[in-house]
Amino acid sequence: MKKGVFHLETKEAIQVGQLVVLPAELNATKVNVLIDAPINFDNLAAISGKAKITSNVANIDADIAYGKEIKAKITTTIPKDSLLINFDKNVHYAVISPLVTNITVGTKDIKVKVTSKKINADVMMKPLSKTLDGKIHIAGMTATMKAQPNGDVVIKSDVGSFASLLDTVKQFYTIEALPKIDGKLNVSVLVKKNQDVTLSLTSPQVIYHA
Repeated sequence: MKKGVFHLETKEAIQVGQLVVLPAELNATKVNVLIDAPINFDNLAAISGKAKITSNVANIDADIAYGKEIKAKITTTIPKDSLLINFDKNVHYAVISPLVTNITVGTKDIKVKVTSKKINADVMMKPLSKTLDGKIHIAGMTATMKAQPNGDVVIKSDVGSFASLLDTVKQFYTIEALPKIDGKLNVSVLVKKNQDVTLSLTSPQVIYHA
């Protein structure tokens, strides 16, 4: 049995700002890459490997297996000294990190599951029929996502109320004091194939407290 190991590692950090244009706060981004994949030359149809990307922005650990299906588990963490902190101090990165993404690519469909402390999303794509169905839970808010064969994508959410929407947003982002608004709220987003976006907000009654 012939075996080997594919190994790729950066000898020194890649200065990303020298390769692409970045915002000033992220211009000092440095990235290190490490990839290891054992290889069985008698069975190249089944390959698994690990990839590790470390940086001063975010760290990514990935486990990938290729066989009858392609499976990947990708874990993204944001270090406490990440450059993202100064990029926008209003973002609550602690509720996002770690972010775990599981991807399974089969012969007929692609399944994606994303989880973190406040996020839970399940999406199924069927490339042959060009459809997509998904359900997303973000803190206290739930949304559904559907893509049609014509390429249009519809995202709908029964938020419940303006108060619950603001509560959800505040769990991810610091917002200064806003006027108090009560009322039920339904949100719908239509993304056309030509990338036109239509946002619809409907509410049977809105009460504004000055």
